[in-house]
Amino acid sequence: MIKNIVFDMDGVLLDTEAVFMRCWKKLGEELHLPNVEETARKCIGITVTQTEALFQKEYGEKYPCESYVGAANAIFYRQEAEQGIPEKPGVHELFAYLKEQNYRIGLASSTQQQAVYRQMKAAGIFDDFDVIVCGDMVTKSKPNPDIYLKACELMKVDPKECYAVEDSYNGIRAAHAAGMKAIMVPDLLEPTPEILELTDQKFNSLMELQKFLMTQQKIEG
Repeated sequence: MIKNIVFDMDGVLLDTEAVFMRCWKKLGEELHLPNVEETARKCIGITVTQTEALFQKEYGEKYPCESYVGAANAIFYRQEAEQGIPEKPGVHELFAYLKEQNYRIGLASSTQQQAVYRQMKAAGIFDDFDVIVCGDMVTKSKPNPDIYLKACELMKVDPKECYAVEDSYNGIRAAHAAGMKAIMVPDLLEPTPEILELTDQKFNSLMELQKFLMTQQKIEG
């Protein structure tokens, strides 16, 4: 029975993607950026550098996209400081179950280490992880499998014997490329036919994921 699991953070454990979308909407209205929400959706599951490049491609040289990305991040971090980042429903119940059942738990997030540590500590689950790998700890980001392979290496587990829980297309691509059991819990993006082909399981919530793991426990003991 598989008792190793690695989570993405944004959109899986924390409701960061929805918060970021509101930040981009606010900024788009202030700066009169056309189709900013559609563009921002394309940034789900990619790094800040990739986001800047994507915005530059979408809006052209006349738009100071690096400044816009920085401004959106500033709005986000201000909200984080003032209101916190909501956790996804079922996070604490799922982690309590995983710890009770002696799962090894990892985190593989494209977000930089400083933000990951701060947000996981604020959520109260930082100490539940056996391993945390962040975007600035690997050279190549998702959809490259490096971040997941690094997490499995540090956990001392075979990727084939490990679940990866993702909400983004690039995350699923990375988990599949690493040879892991890819589980999608969609947030703002529903899976495309391509992504479904790469996905071993799909659940609508972390509560459904927990039920699946509990069922596997009963079947396989």
